[in-house]
Amino acid sequence: MPLPWAALGYLAMLVAVMALFMGRKWETFHAATLVALFPGFYSHVSNLCIAYLLYTGIGYPFLMAGGRLRVLAWGGLGLVAANLAYESFIPVLNTRDPIDAAYGVAGTATGLLVLWVLDRWGLVPAPAGED
Repeated sequence: MPLPWAALGYLAMLVAVMALFMGRKWETFHAATLVALFPGFYSHVSNLCIAYLLYTGIGYPFLMAGGRLRVLAWGGLGLVAANLAYESFIPVLNTRDPIDAAYGVAGTATGLLVLWVLDRWGLVPAPAGED
């Protein structure tokens, strides 16, 4: 069971990632600091957002159901490997782009960090005998 701050933090991260994703199309959501630090950020942000949403969208309920973070870490490595393979070797509906691959890795790494924080401090184990 998540603590209130953990559930709200998870939702806040979802909103933040969706705002980044929406920044691809609407300048209202552009973060000038990100564009200044990373030119072309909004050309690649979709990979970061998709990787983060996929990973945490599966990982958060998995942790709440009693799953282990170690299993999620292996799943994250699989997601990174699939992303790297797709962006490097499979040009189906896609152009090869190592920068997109790096953004996908960053999204997965950010998701792992969020899931680790939730697992470490944000979940309360269910009392014995309750399911």
